[in-house]
Amino acid sequence: MNIICPNYFFFKATFRILDMAKHLISFNFHSMADFKIIHRANTTTVYGNYRSEDFFPLGIVVEFKNGFLEIPSRINEHFKLYKSDLERITRGKKELYELLCRGLFSENLLCDFIANKTFPVYHLLEDEKFVVSKILEHRVSGKLLKEYGNNALEKDYRQYTLEITNVFDRHIRQGYLTELRELFIYSADKDDEKELFRLTDFLIHFINWNNPFYYYYETSFDVIPGPLRKVENKLSAELRRRIKAYLTYHSHINNLKRLLEKREQGRISVLSVLDWKTDIKQLLFNQFESFFGEKKAEEYICSLEGIIEAELHSA
Repeated sequence: MNIICPNYFFFKATFRILDMAKHLISFNFHSMADFKIIHRANTTTVYGNYRSEDFFPLGIVVEFKNGFLEIPSRINEHFKLYKSDLERITRGKKELYELLCRGLFSENLLCDFIANKTFPVYHLLEDEKFVVSKILEHRVSGKLLKEYGNNALEKDYRQYTLEITNVFDRHIRQGYLTELRELFIYSADKDDEKELFRLTDFLIHFINWNNPFYYYYETSFDVIPGPLRKVENKLSAELRRRIKAYLTYHSHINNLKRLLEKREQGRISVLSVLDWKTDIKQLLFNQFESFFGEKKAEEYICSLEGIIEAELHSA
């Protein structure tokens, strides 16, 4: 995968002015005063019924002058973290509980949740509105909202709320497996590479690659560090750099979560692509720089940014 990475001098200038820029840049798009984000039941189609009330999918609506955008809400994706709370507010009514878990609401129930600020539904709704507003701030600079469109907002909402740890892990795991297979084929008929052939054969066919790459790497190096080091030395320089950057990122996850928890607007807790673009990249650079120096920090951030950009342009 070819990544166009900015040079170190560009990164140096960019990171130094980033904090200042957050205060100085005025985005040329509708300010929060010019649009309003609400949730409403999409009543065009009935998807369920409970005690004579129709239940509908929940939509996020961005209202602005002369128009609006509307995309599906995704707060129900977070309901699994609040199983006991949902059981409490549905009072053990299984049918109602299942409707909510599918992301379906009646108009009355939605109004009640909002009016009573019912946890966790109200807090997830507020957090989703905050996330969408941040995406608009990041993506709609210099555009009119009506030109942005529903499809673009829905795609950006899906991509910018991806968990970056999963994005990093998946891309590196795929790259690692691709290069293992190349080494396997390369060493198959070479007498002087029999050990490499056996190692790659074992790693490809006897490791459960459904597990996270980080877990594989940490546990395997504890057990068979020598052989894995031989394989690692055969990998491309780009992949080795990405692996090191990812492992270093992984060691800072808890610190990042603690820093971001202080800023949480609601109850959705995730290290997302949006968080990476607006906060994490700078926070991580500062932490890397204190441990490794400026040049290595820039190198690692560049590697991780390349993965993020590849993910954003993959669809």
